[in-house]
Amino acid sequence: MYRYNYLKEKTFVEHLSDYIGETVTIHTTASGSNSSFTGVLLKVNSSYIRLLTAFGPASDCRAGRCRGCAKSNCRYSGYYTSTDYMSSVADIPIDQIVSLVHNKI
Repeated sequence: MYRYNYLKEKTFVEHLSDYIGETVTIHTTASGSNSSFTGVLLKVNSSYIRLLTAFGPASDCRAGRCRGCAKSNCRYSGYYTSTDYMSSVADIPIDQIVSLVHNKI
């Protein structure tokens, strides 16, 4: 599956793939301006990467109770709004990545 160049080094995409599930910072350039994104690397392919940049809150459902609703109708109570599970994902084109910052393992 891995394709190595003549120096036996990984491609940049393969290197990025090593950090799936890890927190990374990606520096990008687009339209002449620099931007940085920090988050958990979720996906890498030859076109783009996907970062989870903001996490939604933990569920309030525990021991069969969801904000006062009975266990039988907890899932369908309508007590949750879309903002209860807000997360943020960034899809970044590979060709816009300037640098990758990660922890050394």
